[in-house]
Amino acid sequence: KSGKRLLRIIMVILVFSSIYYINRWITGAIPTIGLMNYINSIIYCPQTFSHWYLYMYIGLLLMMPFLQKMIANMNKLDCQILIGISLFVYGTLPIIEYNWPQLTTSKLMDYSLFTSFINMMLIGHYIKKYVEPTKKVLVISSVGFIVTMMFNVWISCYEFQKNAGSNYLFYENRVLINIILEAAFFFNIVRCIKWKDSWSKWIKLVGGCTFGMYLFNDLIIEKTMFLYYYFCEKGIWPNISEVIWQIVIFTISLIITLILKQVPFIKKLI
Repeated sequence: KSGKRLLRIIMVILVFSSIYYINRWITGAIPTIGLMNYINSIIYCPQTFSHWYLYMYIGLLLMMPFLQKMIANMNKLDCQILIGISLFVYGTLPIIEYNWPQLTTSKLMDYSLFTSFINMMLIGHYIKKYVEPTKKVLVISSVGFIVTMMFNVWISCYEFQKNAGSNYLFYENRVLINIILEAAFFFNIVRCIKWKDSWSKWIKLVGGCTFGMYLFNDLIIEKTMFLYYYFCEKGIWPNISEVIWQIVIFTISLIITLILKQVPFIKKLI
């Protein structure tokens, strides 16, 4: 099963990276194109920033069969301890070292097992297995999500002011505890909500397109960025302009994905 998933992601990288590769040539970012040049370039790095996840996911898929065997033999307390250690080592310790450099720990210590990406999967497993989707859990998760989201907005504003507008995105790192907790709370909210059948049908339709939308997202952002500046020039508040722009990006990506899902080979990939 992991082998099939691995082959699928490799095919996704090969097929969809070509779109960004050709776009880079059209826009003059690279002088020439060629098959071997393309193969070498995708081995070295993603063709667009957001596709880093596909490369990371390949590593996770290689580890998945062994991680599944390990987790299958873990009880609830084992999971809690592993999650707690992971949240501290890679989610909290970098924040401590960032604010108090004198407390920096030795980099010779290797905490590979506690990496945040494995921890995120473990948290999802723990929530699914041990957390009942009740109304009480929904309320707690909603409050937790709002609090962590407000904290993340505040801390970014604080860093922006402290650093005079530069190097203010430290706390947006996806592996830090403030981001992981916000994601976990949101994941739990979605689990707890009971959707009506009429809504459920549309949610499943859009949900089934999210991977395809993700693959095209950076390209659509690049090609529609002029809209954001256009809205701002028309006197629309920048935050509102950005929301409108995001709706446009979402809609275009959804339409493209729905069309491509009609192509048998592409449908299997996305």
